[in-house]
Amino acid sequence: MADEAQRAKPLILITGASGNLGQSLARAMADDFRVVGLDQTATKDGGQVVVAIDVTSRQSVEEALGLVRREHGRDIAAVIHLVAFFD
Repeated sequence: MADEAQRAKPLILITGASGNLGQSLARAMADDFRVVGLDQTATKDGGQVVVAIDVTSRQSVEEALGLVRREHGRDIAAVIHLVAFFD
């Protein structure tokens, strides 16, 4: 689980976190919030955590959110949905 100082901050999830807008929002919000990104590929770049997720797969969504719960807790202040899906 995140350290005490981080756990005191509200948790925000950002889908599409590896895109330009997602990265910019994560950086802008990092001082006041715990930001966890969700995107196709998991990364930990510059302190930003991005959890791998396939939004078209129920199993992938359940696994990603399960990991978020285990690592960051159950209380989510907001979800910012930026993922793009092209059919």
